[in-house]
Order: sequence, then structure tokens, then C-alpha cells
Amino acid sequence: MEVLFFILDTACNRACPYCFYETGHFERKPNTMSAPDWTKLTDQAGEEGVRNIVITGGEPLMGGEKRMELLEKILKKTNYHGMEALLLTNGDFLSPKAAKRLSDAGLKAVSISQDSLTGIEGYKIRGWKATEAALKTGMRVTLIMTITRENFTDLPAIYRFAAARRLGLILQPAFIPKSHPRFEELSLEIMRPEHKKRILAAISQWAEGFGISDYPQYIKTLLDEPAGPRPARCYMGSMAAVIDCDGSFLPCFHRRDLCVGNVTEEPLNTLIKRVKAISADIADAPCWGMHCLSLFAGS
Repeated sequence: MEVLFFILDTACNRACPYCFYETGHFERKPNTMSAPDWTKLTDQAGEEGVRNIVITGGEPLMGGEKRMELLEKILKKTNYHGMEALLLTNGDFLSPKAAKRLSDAGLKAVSISQDSLTGIEGYKIRGWKATEAALKTGMRVTLIMTITRENFTDLPAIYRFAAARRLGLILQPAFIPKSHPRFEELSLEIMRPEHKKRILAAISQWAEGFGISDYPQYIKTLLDEPAGPRPARCYMGSMAAVIDCDGSFLPCFHRRDLCVGNVTEEPLNTLIKRVKAISADIADAPCWGMHCLSLFAGS
């Protein structure tokens, strides 16, 4: 197992309309994992040879001083075991002081979600204060731009913004369930052909600039060419797994029906063996779609 995703909390201070929890695609869970549970889990992950810990939510920086102290403990143990940590955040709580504390604890990379440019000419993005705070500590910063029908015209500008500042950038089409009341307002799936072409052109420019190959083709398949390329394999369950804030151990964010147990009740190595045993059920990506497209953003 190379990557473990830690969902510290399913709560968030925002209510982004494309969020899996807001659309009902995910169910919010009670935050029953204690600080000792998380630190013990991090130790076990290091002992099992896990290479990367991705800390996410909800919003993982919510929770005030207690949450910050927990993050510091997780990061210090991550470093002790030679693992790399990545924090996924909306940036609202990533103040200069918070960024320095996290950096001092060993955090070297942060991804900040982004869905708009508040002023294209001045490039004042929503999360710029958080981005500046992280950059000043020397962290690697990646912006995650969620694409909807409301913001797709911003794509060229945010690409220029990220490229000029040497920031990482992931373009992530939003998954809006058809049952969602704002489906027609936000979903890319029902856009006019000329608008899809604009999106695909912007994605192609981004992919060329950032050296990404397969992922843009997957986006094109989902938006425009159903018979086009799709992932041959899914690494979730075999190389990566998810621990929810209630301790549930999952092969994938989107396959909660395949939960193999709880980290507060059984050792991590037992759960890893169990999830690898069922990983063949999802290895050829039978459930792939817009909802899990972002999991393939590195390809």
C-alpha cells in the first residue's frame, strides 16, 4: 500500500454546490476517530511501508487549536517514518501562522481548492492569501480548479496565473448528480458543443504546459466521446486506500459498499490485506466516471 487518504472530518465551513457531501453523493460521518487513534494509525502506516499520507476532509483545518495540534502530531510521525504528507484544503484557515506551524511540523506540499477568479486582470484568486502563506514557507503549492458551467471561461486565466508563478494546477470537472437541483446550471455534461470545445482546448493547453497525457483524454471521453480512451486500471484498493473520520477502511472514496473494517477495531496490516484481496473487483475500473475522474489526475 503506497498511499493512505486520511479524512479527518466531513464537515466544512463552505457549502460548494459541487462538493460530494453537498450533492448527497457522500454521506457525512460522525468524527469518532480520536487524536490517539490518528497518531497510532500514522505509526502503523509507517511500519507497513506506506509512502504517502494525504490529509483531507471536509475541511481538515477546521477545529481550531485541537485540530492544529493533531495535524502537527500526524506530520511529525509522518516525517519520522520517512513518509510524505499532502494537505488538501480550501485555504480559508491557512493563515501565515498556520502555514508556518504546519511547515515546521514537516508539511512540504499543499493543494488548495479553487473555483473562481475574483478579478481576472489582477489575478486575485479566492485562495491567494493561503497560497502566499504556503509559498513563503517553501511548500509546494498546487491549485485544484473545479470546472463547472459557471466558471469554465476562467480556465485560460487560471492557467496563466499558475504557470507564471510555477504553481501546480489540476483541472477537475465537477461531478453534479442528475438528481441535484442545480444539475442543469452547473453540469458540464449538457453544455453546448462550442462550449465543450472551449473547455477541451483550455485543458489541452494546460496538459501540454504541465506535461500531463492521459487525464485530458479521459475528460474528453466523458464530455464528448463516449467511445474514447478510459483508464485500463484503477489503483484504488491495491495501491491506495481511504480511512474515514469514523475509522472505516475503504478501498476507494466512491466504494463505501466495499468497506473492509474499522481501524479502531483491527490492526492496519489486517485491513490492508483484506482490502487488497477485494481490489480485483475494481482493478479494471468498472465504476469509472466523472465522479472519480480526479483520482486519475496524475496520469
